[in-house]
Amino acid sequence: MPVKARVKQKINSAVLSAAKRSEAVDTVYRRRLEERRRRAYQAQLERYPEVDSKTVVFNSFGGRGFNDSPKAIFTAMINDPAFDDWNFIWVFKPAKLRKYRRLKLLVQDRAELGLGALSEQPEKVRQLRRMTVVRHNSARHYSALARAKYWVSNQRTLDGLEPTPQHEYIQTWHGTPFKRLGVDVAGEKVHPTRSGERLAQWYRTESQKWTYTLAQNQPAAEWLSSAFQLDQVGKSDIMNVTGYPRNDKLLTYTREDIDRIYDVLKLPRNKKIALYTPTYRDDQHTAQQSYVYQLSVDFTRWKRELGDDWIVLFRPHYLVAKDFDFASVRGFVYNVASYEDINDLFLVSDLLINDYSSTMFDYANLRRPIMFYCYDLEHYEQNLRGFYFPSSDLPGQIMAEEGEVIEQMQQFDDYRSRYQEDIDRFAERFAHLDDGQASRRVIDAVFTRE
Repeated sequence: MPVKARVKQKINSAVLSAAKRSEAVDTVYRRRLEERRRRAYQAQLERYPEVDSKTVVFNSFGGRGFNDSPKAIFTAMINDPAFDDWNFIWVFKPAKLRKYRRLKLLVQDRAELGLGALSEQPEKVRQLRRMTVVRHNSARHYSALARAKYWVSNQRTLDGLEPTPQHEYIQTWHGTPFKRLGVDVAGEKVHPTRSGERLAQWYRTESQKWTYTLAQNQPAAEWLSSAFQLDQVGKSDIMNVTGYPRNDKLLTYTREDIDRIYDVLKLPRNKKIALYTPTYRDDQHTAQQSYVYQLSVDFTRWKRELGDDWIVLFRPHYLVAKDFDFASVRGFVYNVASYEDINDLFLVSDLLINDYSSTMFDYANLRRPIMFYCYDLEHYEQNLRGFYFPSSDLPGQIMAEEGEVIEQMQQFDDYRSRYQEDIDRFAERFAHLDDGQASRRVIDAVFTRE
């Protein structure tokens, strides 16, 4: 790297580090980025004054993934002949972009695939053939947004990128919330350098951009409407209760899907599988990497007491999905933090171990047991975000000590029987609209209504 570029990189890193420690620095830093981004995007709008009514831009978790409801909607569209002449653009961060560019090269000529694994996944090949990929927060990204009539995302869009009246912005969000979010936590300290009120303003600014949004169930529709203040910004009519597109797969999977997941992850077939999905804590962060997660389990103990019968898939929230070393428990703990599609992990798991994550609402579709390892329940509820409904309504045992988790896993059959009715009631309340057709409902409402 040239000297000038290295110096610039060091300066940028220093400024970013300072921004993660100071709200004042963070505010100035982000305003400058926003203004620079707005100018670049405006140039693309001037270049493309008319949108293409058959182009869609998809973005999942800010370019981090090819997954969640945006992928489910995309997959349903490419399998529908009505969209054979449509263009689909995916936005990825650099590492993900390199991955999908490589995969796309492999499928440019189907014959080159030979008998490799990819050739045995026709759905994957079809997806790769139909998608164009661009780098997140780049000129091509801004150009795609300017040209495409439709934007589909499950997270806030970047500041400075405003849809025009010609655009339609479909916001799927990324889960039914248990922990409060957005305006509902205003005034509380829920970010390393941003006050609750500042974050609340972000949510209000974001929701003003939307044309259509959706929820898995009616309670979620009310909570998300409150968090984003849809009534106050004049958007109360854009909320649609459709079920979650991302959960279609949980209702339509096949035995072949299960076998493929076992093979890809190299999982043993003679042990039960627990999926552990802890969320991040708002008061655990560093200047170097923002949120971190202080692991509150002793997996060496778990392996000693459970290893004959169980393995654990460890899937933390994507904001803290880094820097975990499980070398000492290899073969017992599988770090699946970077595995693309969490639905695959749901499908092969016998048990979900959760805390406050929205994964419980999706996993409920499978009517399988859930345990709640909430070692910091009182602190989280009183000092951090709080909840949209009482923790006593959770469909499983709430445990403060990992010894309780181990004990209940050792008595798994009894635990499953004890809480099955609770799981069924929870699923009826929150997942009754997940029927494998949510993507179709969204497509019919948004893309084929004309």
